[in-house]
Amino acid sequence: MQAEIKLDTDATVVVFADDGVGSQVRTRDVAEAKALLDPAKAGDAFMVESDDPKLSHLQLYVDEPVPPELEETSSARSGSFLLSVPSGRLSLVGLGTASVETSQTPETRTLDIPPGDYALSLLDATDKDISAVTAQQKALVSEADWRLYEWINHFGASGCLFIGLGMLFVLIPYTRREYWYLLPLFLMPTCAFVILRHLPGYARVSKRCRQHADSLPQVILSLKRIESTEGLEGGWYRCKLDA
Repeated sequence: MQAEIKLDTDATVVVFADDGVGSQVRTRDVAEAKALLDPAKAGDAFMVESDDPKLSHLQLYVDEPVPPELEETSSARSGSFLLSVPSGRLSLVGLGTASVETSQTPETRTLDIPPGDYALSLLDATDKDISAVTAQQKALVSEADWRLYEWINHFGASGCLFIGLGMLFVLIPYTRREYWYLLPLFLMPTCAFVILRHLPGYARVSKRCRQHADSLPQVILSLKRIESTEGLEGGWYRCKLDA
């Protein structure tokens, strides 16, 4: 079973728990998570916490492997955690500071899964392998478009060097006074980069890369049903999201 979870509002903490535990969360206030520390230690809940309120896209796999393309772009966290779902109804509750315009009721999803005990493992996709992500994006477009995309990006980077030289040119009194008319030359590479970015080939690759990046979940969780809980404990995980 695969489930893609997209929360409508950004959450600071996402709680995974049996419906009997998840239904105890009454408000969106992140302080509610403190009351779940003991259930989390006992394996009756699992919490994923972020540094910023941007945790809104998670992927959950129950008794099936995580696709290789997601594994290669994510960082696996060692060890497994216990999560008990005796009712077969798994609640996902998003907690975070709600604004005055939004409801204080926590955002909740409920999934029906086989009842029992699960070993939960986690992939942190916020800590992405950039080279793997780039390789996947490259495979989504034509070779010619990708070469153009990379060339324009490298050209744009060289424009930063010219801007730096132009600033140095301005700071030196002699060059500023005697050769001021050369100053626009230092801006030409940057202006050319802005124009080149509107070429159809560059725009196609840029759009496809954005779509690919948006499709990647922030956190991937895998649940595998187990017969024995020996050696497993509950817990929680804290990830650091990009700004």
